[in-house]
Amino acid sequence: MYKRQWEYNPDTRIFYSPRSTVFEGMTISLDEYLSFVDLEDRDLLRKGLEDLACGKIHVMEVQIRTMVPALGDRWFEMHAVPYGRNENGKIRKLIGLRRDITDLKMTNELIRLRNKAEEGNRLKSAFLANMSHEIRTPLNAIVGFSHLMTIADNAEDEKLYSDIINQNSEILLQLINDIL
Repeated sequence: MYKRQWEYNPDTRIFYSPRSTVFEGMTISLDEYLSFVDLEDRDLLRKGLEDLACGKIHVMEVQIRTMVPALGDRWFEMHAVPYGRNENGKIRKLIGLRRDITDLKMTNELIRLRNKAEEGNRLKSAFLANMSHEIRTPLNAIVGFSHLMTIADNAEDEKLYSDIINQNSEILLQLINDIL
């Protein structure tokens, strides 16, 4: 996790980084800089710089994703404060640090995915336990009344047991169809 210093002039809209992987010792316009920032994060950085330059906020802290060919896709935390004012009191420079937080973001994403997988596993176990109970209930009735049917001593009991077996067979079939 490295940190790089940077400066920004709100009047000229120019970035300068004395030590940078890509723009070392170079000046680059805000629009050029933003071309390396993920589309979803460009307005976040632009608004942060504007709010800091006009005094709406005293410290800028934003997290942005960049797409620099030399680095690949990276996450950065951008911190900045006003530095220096002109004779009219207008802020003439912002100075900041850019910190690579890609590893932290990836770790957080892995933790989130692990938690999601554990929740999925817990839900699967609960589903299987519930289905096991739901399937065994009519199955136990079918097995139990099938056994009673073999030892029944009159036609009335056989008819009752047969009806219970048929009813539970239909319940079991409907349950299996619902599951599938």
